[in-house]
Amino acid sequence: MKTLPPTKLVAVWLFSLAAAFATGYQINSFLVDETTASTPAGGDLNAKTVSPTYNSKEKKPVGEQDEQLDNQEPLLELMSVKSLEEVFYKLLGSSVEDPKRTDKLLDTLEVLAAKDPLSALRLAQEITSLSERERAKRNVLEVWAQNAPFEALAWANDSLADETEQTRSSYLQAIYSGFAETNPSAAFQAASQLPQGSPSEERIRQRILGDIIETQIENGGLQQAKATVDSLPDGDQKTYLMRNLINEWAGYDPENAAKYVNSLSGDIDDRIKVTLAEQWAAKDPMAAAQWVSQLNPDDPAIPRAASEIIQEWARYDLYASAEWLNSLPSSPELDRAVASYTYQAAQEDPQSAMSWAESISSDWLRTRMMERVAAEWKSTDTAQFESYLQSSGLTLEQQQQLLQAENRGGDRWFGGGNRRR
Repeated sequence: MKTLPPTKLVAVWLFSLAAAFATGYQINSFLVDETTASTPAGGDLNAKTVSPTYNSKEKKPVGEQDEQLDNQEPLLELMSVKSLEEVFYKLLGSSVEDPKRTDKLLDTLEVLAAKDPLSALRLAQEITSLSERERAKRNVLEVWAQNAPFEALAWANDSLADETEQTRSSYLQAIYSGFAETNPSAAFQAASQLPQGSPSEERIRQRILGDIIETQIENGGLQQAKATVDSLPDGDQKTYLMRNLINEWAGYDPENAAKYVNSLSGDIDDRIKVTLAEQWAAKDPMAAAQWVSQLNPDDPAIPRAASEIIQEWARYDLYASAEWLNSLPSSPELDRAVASYTYQAAQEDPQSAMSWAESISSDWLRTRMMERVAAEWKSTDTAQFESYLQSSGLTLEQQQQLLQAENRGGDRWFGGGNRRR
């Protein structure tokens, strides 16, 4: 092997020092320009100053500086744990008026989490805003689990025992979400071992398993996720996870999700079909309606699926959605679907909407939807509404009730919608 002469070795060493200095200077300038440019000589970050139009060092417009700061993450990754902590505290002390301050804090903590997750969690605790603090902790835990899932789970086992169910569930979901990003099969296997002795533990466990299935599908692992769910023994857990599978799958490929549901043998839980109809209706309510129409007329999933479809379809086509709804076998179970249609039709066609409202079997829901229609109708065509009352055959008390009806507005008007997940 050839060796360099001493003079050349010195030259290479000096060149390396210069390169290292240049890199360090660039990182430092990049991260401190925002604070030093707007901080007065005394160093008070809260003092108000007039921001210069150009950066005095690089003569770049402020807009270009902001764009550079927005892309700070690659440079953060080159920094040490101590330097990242310093950057965090500078950002924490900067003006809360900066709309990107939170994102910069989160970026810094996520990079730190890959190097020293416990330090990142400690710093996240110092964020004043409760919502931002919890978001930061979840992000840190997710990054930690992507890199060292079993270390993150060991921390959770030691640290979350005294937390509330909601907090414990939130943190565990973040950990398993990160775990599933890199190894969904191992994440599922580990989550399957979570305790399930109490209702709260079972809720947490099912929620996490469902999230893992959804993460796996989002990352292109549909077939593996499907195989995992198919291999489970029949029961509540399999039904819950199959709903998660269909919910995610039908969100982008409802036709093949429907073929899968049609291929299932034995009694299929109604909620699986309703989940498919709901997701499909958001993309193509007419196609979803055609699929529901092909089900056995006695299928108990039809009324709830119809409600989901009508809620979407009637927003765009009152006539076609009404025709389809009218084609379904009449039953009290269709009340919610009829109510969904009535709610949408009340503003566009109150006369027709009132006719639909009158057909509702439930006394409570019928009264409520008639009031909804009355409030819209009398505000747009009082004469026609009063003419309806006179020929309606309603009692004077019922007529008075409709005359006094007020439009309460919003989907919550008849029970907060009918989403079931």
